[in-house]
Amino acid sequence: MRKPPRVRLALRTALRGLAAANVLALLALWALEALVAERWWPSILITYVPQWPFAAPTALLCLLLLRRPDARTLAWCAAAAAILAFPLMGLCVPLPLGIPAGVPVRVVTYNVHGGRAGAGAVAAAIAAQRPSLFCLQEATPPSGGASLLPALRAALPGYRYVSHESLLIGSRLPVRGHQARVIGRAGARRAALAARLDVKGRPLTVVNVHFATGATAETLLRRRGALRAYLEQTAAVRGQQVDNLMALCRGVGTPLVVCGDLNTPPRGILYRRLTRQLDDAFSSAGAGFGWTYPAAWPMLRIDHILAGPGVAVRSARVPRVRASDHRPVVADLVVTGS
Repeated sequence: MRKPPRVRLALRTALRGLAAANVLALLALWALEALVAERWWPSILITYVPQWPFAAPTALLCLLLLRRPDARTLAWCAAAAAILAFPLMGLCVPLPLGIPAGVPVRVVTYNVHGGRAGAGAVAAAIAAQRPSLFCLQEATPPSGGASLLPALRAALPGYRYVSHESLLIGSRLPVRGHQARVIGRAGARRAALAARLDVKGRPLTVVNVHFATGATAETLLRRRGALRAYLEQTAAVRGQQVDNLMALCRGVGTPLVVCGDLNTPPRGILYRRLTRQLDDAFSSAGAGFGWTYPAAWPMLRIDHILAGPGVAVRSARVPRVRASDHRPVVADLVVTGS
């Protein structure tokens, strides 16, 4: 039975109001993640969890539009979808920008989860990308087992290797020196492994890091009893790690690349602090969402390759690899500085 005109008008008005309210709610969410983020424990939780559940109201409105098409409501839903896709979920669309002349270098970063899938699987995943250099995190099992280094030396003999604790760098380029520096305080001790490489006569410093875990679903489930304290503590620890890493980067003095499992999505204050001086390779030249964790059903982009001064980004991608609980990030870079 066809509804009276007044009822149809009321339903259309209500639907438009809901669609407009949804856009305002998403804008408020965006502002919370961008401006508050790690400063308040509820916003830490919102910033670090997967963002796709926030799409549920928009999806429901789109379903209602199938029954009651309305151009104004559709426009509100399109605006909501854009907010969801780009600032919240991190959709990237590469722009055809010119790349300066220089020496090409392919870089891989990969958290290999202690090699639980086997050194052979890790080596095959790396070899498939044919990188000039690769940075691994969790290259040593957390239980204190053997490092992957001996097996990788045998499986990937064309690389030179340097390592520190669970961090490992493999390079086809000559290694002129390396050092490790602690970037985290006691109780959450983390280090940065820096190697100085020779790229056809040009110096390049690559820094491999693994930040403390943020608010992943697994850690939240384990710490339900002290959620607020945990989130506040991790924010403070990770803030210190970001500050120390950036201080290290400022003192390098050569073209620079930072790789690692930063446990940081592409939003929030800490991410913005990192990318104020460093260029996120996937954000600059990747296509899609670039989610890296968990490997089976990725929902978060927490692994990054960041290019510093003297390095340009040509392309970036996240291969579908299942040799760890993370997926690797691959970037084609150009060393332009000297």
